[in-house]
Amino acid sequence: MKTNFLLIAFLLFSFKGFNQTTITLQPGSAGFDAHVDNNTPNSMDVNYPVINAGYNTVGGNPTISHNFMGFDLSAIPAGSTIVSATLSLWHSTSINHSNSSANEELFAKVTQNWDESSVTWNTQPTFSSTDTIHIGTTNVGDDKLNINLQSFVQDWVTTPATNFGMVMHLVDEPGALGRFQSYASSDVADSTRRPKLVITFNPPCTTETLTLQPGIKDGIDVHVDDLNPNLTDNLTTICNAGYNTVGGTPTLSHNYLQFDLTSIPAGSTVVSAKLSLTHSSTVPHSTSSDNAELLAKVTQLWYENTVTWNNQPTYSTTDTVQIGTTNVGDDKPNINLLSFVQDWVNNPLNNFGMVMHLVDEPGSLGRFQSYASSDNPDSSARPKLVVEWLSCTSTGVNEISASNFSVNVYPNPATDELHLTTADGGTVNAIVYDMLGNKISESKNVNVVYVKSLSSGLYLVNVSENGVSKILRFIKQ
Repeated sequence: MKTNFLLIAFLLFSFKGFNQTTITLQPGSAGFDAHVDNNTPNSMDVNYPVINAGYNTVGGNPTISHNFMGFDLSAIPAGSTIVSATLSLWHSTSINHSNSSANEELFAKVTQNWDESSVTWNTQPTFSSTDTIHIGTTNVGDDKLNINLQSFVQDWVTTPATNFGMVMHLVDEPGALGRFQSYASSDVADSTRRPKLVITFNPPCTTETLTLQPGIKDGIDVHVDDLNPNLTDNLTTICNAGYNTVGGTPTLSHNYLQFDLTSIPAGSTVVSAKLSLTHSSTVPHSTSSDNAELLAKVTQLWYENTVTWNNQPTYSTTDTVQIGTTNVGDDKPNINLLSFVQDWVNNPLNNFGMVMHLVDEPGSLGRFQSYASSDNPDSSARPKLVVEWLSCTSTGVNEISASNFSVNVYPNPATDELHLTTADGGTVNAIVYDMLGNKISESKNVNVVYVKSLSSGLYLVNVSENGVSKILRFIKQ
């Protein structure tokens, strides 16, 4: 009647569990940085190739300078958890740092909006005197790599409206003359030396709900008993399990039940999982008050259209959920399956479903429970599983990129070649990974990646151009 597609479905959909994402921002002329100084308090140079801040003599005049800098973080969902955020600056090749060892500088969080094209010393925005990050001193030729900006970036992502960037200035300004630091700006010709911010984050989590109440075509449940040990009864409208007399013969019965959970990303945190069973209107529960049953986790693969009493799969004797006793006409709403479902979501290949049987089987005769199965003509009475889980993939990995970088891959699925196209038509660097994170291949300055030798399955390709990267998924046929 129905076929078990869970293993196949897992292979197709398990990639949804990739949550942690890394984005690299190294913009060019679209970057936000501006140099201002009190020697030319009403002028600005939007294309200045140097980030310079300090206190120095310019044209014979003691001059205090600041440098404002900002990054577009709109690609990161508001409320994400920032795992790390590191800024790297490369020394300017045209203006060296000062020789002074007392040129310690800091970044201060800016608290007002500013416009790179119009900001001057006299119009510069306010900035915090306490919300700062020290970047230390420099010697001539020093770079500043991996400056920790996690606290700044976390605040900006939590409250995007407050992302006014930061300003670099001396710790003790003005202080003594001849103290400054100079780095390449986003307008420098060498794209590899522009300021680079690398952010790793976990997207915000929301509670998602999945309701499963499959019917005749897609439900997976089957009744087996030792009276007909080689019979498969996968069309029965009843989930019946217990120990009862059938046609004068004492008969022990089990009922197997399984739900397709592949639409829940592997590794998700399950908040709740409730199974509701409705009593059978054709075969009532036994009248015995001693018909306590349980659900046990199945540990082997089985198929609804072939399983019998004699070939039924193994199941756990300890990993169980008690469902208690019943009286005639009782339903069993909201059976707590949280532990089962969490295990299956963590390890989708181990989702072999569950079996219902008496707690102390066989025990005394005349003890059983009967519920409507997925083949029951009354669709509202069929077994229903409601699962709530935390979804932390509101922005998929393949959607994360810098705002000025887009790339497409085709054909997808691919057989021999995977083509990579960008908005500017340029070449890219591409690294192919399998779904375990193992690097498969790496290509530089290409538009085509050859995938003919790959085994069939799902892969990731990390495409980068000018220091900006994007991760996409593709299927190899």
